[in-house]
Amino acid sequence: EGRQIDKAEVSELKSDNALARNPDGEGDFKVTPKPTPGYPNTDTGYDDFIKNHSAALGELYISEASNANYSTIKSVLGNYYDWIELHNASDRVINLEDYGLTTNTSNPAMWRFPDKDINPGEYMVVMASGANQKKTDQPYLHTNFRLSAKGELVALFDKNGNFLDKVGVEGLRADMSYGRKDSNPDFYYFGTPTPGAVNTDGAKQTLSVPQFTLPAGKYAVAQQVEIMAVDGAQIYYTTDGSDPGKNDKQYTGPITISTPTPLRARAYEDGYLPSIIATATYLIDTLPTLPIVCLTTDPPNLFDPVTGIYEMGPNASAIFPYKGANFKQDWERPVHFEYIDEDGKFCVGVDAAIRITGGYGRAMEQKGFAILTRQQYGSTTIPYAFFDTRPFTEYKDLVLRASGQDQPLSRIRDVLLSSLVDGQMDVDVQAFKQCVVYINGKYWGVYNLREKINEYFIAQHYNVDPADVDLLKYNGIKDSEIIAGTNADWKALIEYVGAHDLSIQENYDYIASQIDVDNYIDYLVTEVFTANSDQANIKYWKEHKPGAKWRWILYDFCWGFFNVDHDSMQEYFSVEGTGYGNGLNNSLPRGLLKNDGFRQKFLERFAYHLQNTFSKERVLEKIHELAGNIDEEMKRDRVRWPRDGYGNSAGTYETWKSSQIKRLETFAEKREGWVLWSIKKYFNYTDEQMKEIFGKAGTRPPSSS
Repeated sequence: EGRQIDKAEVSELKSDNALARNPDGEGDFKVTPKPTPGYPNTDTGYDDFIKNHSAALGELYISEASNANYSTIKSVLGNYYDWIELHNASDRVINLEDYGLTTNTSNPAMWRFPDKDINPGEYMVVMASGANQKKTDQPYLHTNFRLSAKGELVALFDKNGNFLDKVGVEGLRADMSYGRKDSNPDFYYFGTPTPGAVNTDGAKQTLSVPQFTLPAGKYAVAQQVEIMAVDGAQIYYTTDGSDPGKNDKQYTGPITISTPTPLRARAYEDGYLPSIIATATYLIDTLPTLPIVCLTTDPPNLFDPVTGIYEMGPNASAIFPYKGANFKQDWERPVHFEYIDEDGKFCVGVDAAIRITGGYGRAMEQKGFAILTRQQYGSTTIPYAFFDTRPFTEYKDLVLRASGQDQPLSRIRDVLLSSLVDGQMDVDVQAFKQCVVYINGKYWGVYNLREKINEYFIAQHYNVDPADVDLLKYNGIKDSEIIAGTNADWKALIEYVGAHDLSIQENYDYIASQIDVDNYIDYLVTEVFTANSDQANIKYWKEHKPGAKWRWILYDFCWGFFNVDHDSMQEYFSVEGTGYGNGLNNSLPRGLLKNDGFRQKFLERFAYHLQNTFSKERVLEKIHELAGNIDEEMKRDRVRWPRDGYGNSAGTYETWKSSQIKRLETFAEKREGWVLWSIKKYFNYTDEQMKEIFGKAGTRPPSSS
């Protein structure tokens, strides 16, 4: 009758991929490397399609592949790359020179093998790293492509471009693989991959995730929870955060929860891979009035003395900040992340990855965490609107910051800075939410939940492609100082600054075409006013396209708002450099201050922020608000974390209020005078010049005790 029944928007696809719903007729269309024309869009349908429409396997075929290698097999340099395994099922040696591997069957020669043999019965592993390494004396060859975490088709061609085999690898969970057993054309999932060896113990399907009858959250009294799974499956569960296995308790009936508990359950049945682990944390009769983040992970992931990412480990130096410690490495482990609001209501829970994060803050007893979503861990975003100051309803990654080196001190320095400048300055900061954290049901103290600064942060805030973001840190010159993209444009800019006098307007105009001047001025004003003595914490970015300008992001001010009489102008603009060991190159801001127009704009903007953004009344108001939010919680926090990373006492709740918060109040009350004095000295201004710009003479304040 002319009514629309259904629709699909088909964009350009890679060859031999399809747009499909799984299960049929439900949900959104997604690209899949496993087309099933004439068959159901299921694993069984794909197997049936392969059986009926593919030729018998030849002598050489793809036996196994993984796009989710996190701990199964390492490269020579210790990196975990995607991998593809070939099997020579013949009784003869096959020379692979000019054979091709590809993720696009219309381009059989995407990557060609070098002159290398694969012996009879051999299983050969090729790393899909993108490194294009063809040295035959190395353990692994490396393709010039990677495998998409969302799914990828991998095809094998001979030297003449004849098609030999292909495998459609869907998005796999971490450390799973997909492939064949022996010469059977059917495909199986492998929970324990065997790169370089015969495949065993595969399964056609994974069991469905068990369901709990009670949502996670905060409850006043003990609760009963039931666990449901598909018929025929056995359920095993744990209550300490550990991954459930067949040696754990088998579910037989309702479970009573009377203390803070992470309940985890997994379904098992012969012929199937075990289910994904279901997790829910129940906080019974807990005190927090702040939002709560619950982290649940198999305890050895964090606390194994040799491999746990929270631990010192066997290679740690005995001296702070404990170089070589496990927590200094960028290791990641699986975690279940849950967010419960201040009313005790469960809001969101996802499986993700966890890393220890921070600089020297990693060495503190209470450590910070990065929460990273990955297809392989089960989620690509965390779908919740955490921050009132942001319009976003989902986040790629988050940070749980334990206040860095401010952890045994005020606990609010970094978020104080964010709350003062967010929406008041033309500079980016991370949104935050003060909260408490539980790990495996155990209280872990006060944290700040924050946006994570990476290319996805930039993409979300500025609606750009994360692949087009150049994001740098520190001096931005070394490869290790590239967070995303490239540093080529930045190095060219710094070379220009070093070779040109920016007091000459033409030279200044060129720099102004490369950087967002207003943004940079606000950044510099903040560094100077807050007396930040850890200036090396610097991140800046631009979109990688003609005409884009560099912008700066404020973050990590745990050493700001500290010494009220700090001569910040002299230190930040010193000719020797600035930061620890004068290691931070400050040629750009020093060069800009030589230009009359920039200097005048900098000082006028500084005067505005002193009267508004950083006025004494406003800073005091924010201090009292942020300290008040965590006041009651700090009584428990100081008991949980009595010492800092040096082994010194972190003080008590009483000293937190009387000493640490008081120090911030003193900074707010007296800082303006010391800033004006620092500016006056640096520029050698007269009283009249200072009054013209700031309305005050900039007289040196009385010395602070």
